[in-house]
Amino acid sequence: MKERQSKLLYLLQTKKTEYVLGTYLSEKLGVSVRTIRNDIKELNESLLIDAVIESNNRYGYKLTGSLEKFQEKDHQHFEERSFYIIKTLMERDGYTVYSELADQIYYSSRTIRLDIQKISLICKEKYNGVYIEAKPFHGVRLIGAELEKRALLEGMIQKKNATEEEIIRSAYLMFREWYSKEEIANMLNMIKNEIYDRQMTVSLNILDQILVHLLITRRRIEKGYIVDISEVKEGITTAKEQDLADRIATYLEDVSGIAVPETERKYLIIYLLSKKIGNWEWQNNALDIEQDEMLALISSSLEKLAFRFGYPLLEDEQLLMGLYYHVSKAIYPMKYRLEIENPFIEKIKTQYLQAYHMAVYFSQNIQEQMMVVIEEEEIGFIALHIQSALERLDEKKFMEIAIVCSSGVATSSLLKQKIEKRFREMKVQGLYSVDNVSFIPEHIKVIVSTVPLEVKDKKVIVVHEFLEEQDLLNIKDNVYLTLFSELMEDQKFAILDAESKEDLIHQALTHFNMEDFEESILQRELLSTTDVGNGVALPHPMTSATEETSIYAVINKKEILWGKSSVRLILFLFLKEDDHLQYEQLFRELYHLIISEKKLEAIFEAESFDDYIHVLK
Repeated sequence: MKERQSKLLYLLQTKKTEYVLGTYLSEKLGVSVRTIRNDIKELNESLLIDAVIESNNRYGYKLTGSLEKFQEKDHQHFEERSFYIIKTLMERDGYTVYSELADQIYYSSRTIRLDIQKISLICKEKYNGVYIEAKPFHGVRLIGAELEKRALLEGMIQKKNATEEEIIRSAYLMFREWYSKEEIANMLNMIKNEIYDRQMTVSLNILDQILVHLLITRRRIEKGYIVDISEVKEGITTAKEQDLADRIATYLEDVSGIAVPETERKYLIIYLLSKKIGNWEWQNNALDIEQDEMLALISSSLEKLAFRFGYPLLEDEQLLMGLYYHVSKAIYPMKYRLEIENPFIEKIKTQYLQAYHMAVYFSQNIQEQMMVVIEEEEIGFIALHIQSALERLDEKKFMEIAIVCSSGVATSSLLKQKIEKRFREMKVQGLYSVDNVSFIPEHIKVIVSTVPLEVKDKKVIVVHEFLEEQDLLNIKDNVYLTLFSELMEDQKFAILDAESKEDLIHQALTHFNMEDFEESILQRELLSTTDVGNGVALPHPMTSATEETSIYAVINKKEILWGKSSVRLILFLFLKEDDHLQYEQLFRELYHLIISEKKLEAIFEAESFDDYIHVLK
């Protein structure tokens, strides 16, 4: 079952007695209404047994029945087959022939060979400490560090479960050669109870991951395979995290009858840190920070970030200490390449564009100094710290607009109050009569007017004198794309038919004669993919050497995979390094474009630059 489908079932289950609108589900899951319809069709036809999702053209969808059972699918996908291949190889020190793997999974030896080739590529890309060794006439075997082997096996598990019953069922199907269903259920209950007893928070998805991790850990300890990790700095955990790790280790000892080594206990602590279920408030932590190298690294990284983006970040002690304690705890999961769950990553990348962009820059410096890889999920958490700091800044930067009204001062003042109340980031620079339009300052690019006007180099939004709700929506749709549309030119626009992200980047930069930036843009994509949701990506180089801020737009004729989502509108950003004021306005405008499905749908249908710019203006 796809992760999105599991989340869809969860949303329907929470409102089981009532219908849920397709638009609500679409918004919550970040996909189109059409995708919701397709998922529901697949669930009804291929997965649900004792349940059905009813549809009503007027009211939406409603789940009826029980989710305890689902239709079986025997290793139809590569991810499922790869899990069983790795699991089998981990159980053996010697070689395993292809035909034996094929018999176990009920696929041909040729398919198994192709799967092992794919697994080898995954190992090379993500798990440097492990690889599959193939020997003619002998077969294949898994070589590498125990920690990496376990991470590889866990990484092959793609299922996301919607209920505890489904978690138990799924785990039993994967590990039934190792454990009974009762043993799995008992372990899940133990984990859940121990976490809740310590007033920690955990999602169903994280609960599922911890269960799988412990099932693998117990089996490997019983077989005599122990992880080898270096010393862990004292003080990185709270008492709750340490106590939880000790209790879980004791449980494993009780049920297996085998002692859990000290290195396994330390690894369990690091694993729990990666799941972020403990108390992370830095005020309550007792780390000695007087001459801490990490604090110096965070300070220097913030100093570079402040210089790059023009914000007084080092003056914000809450940001400094928040990042210090966050990175101090996260560094060990990052060092051992543990998967980090961030359920908000897509929303963070969409809603906090500037903060996420700054977090990538900050993380790059940490990576270089600490020799670790910071995945985009962790960058998302760092972005939340930076976003909070931006919102704490005393100097609030507003978007200035002018109001032109033909009905006198009272009506103009009422318009001003309504606009500034509704749009807190806007400030009305002045109130003008029709006769005084020429006095509006040059830097004001947007005019809200109660009468039709044509003013050179300014966008005019016509509204009713008493500003109805539709007027406010009209302002929202039009006011935020002034700088963005100004930066667009015919020669900075293209419609392409690329097959992949790399293909599009190469084609686009060649088309725009910007080939010198290709390597830097690809390096930036390795840090964190620049897809931001709703079919949009914002690729940009690590550093810009351009004299002016510019945007190059590409509409691809078909969707292409860009990170975890598919995109069609690709906006290449080249930001002048000292153009700090423009950063904020540009990212704000991009955000409002990305969340406007109506505008994006029109852009996707554009067949020329004129069509494209018409949507923006």
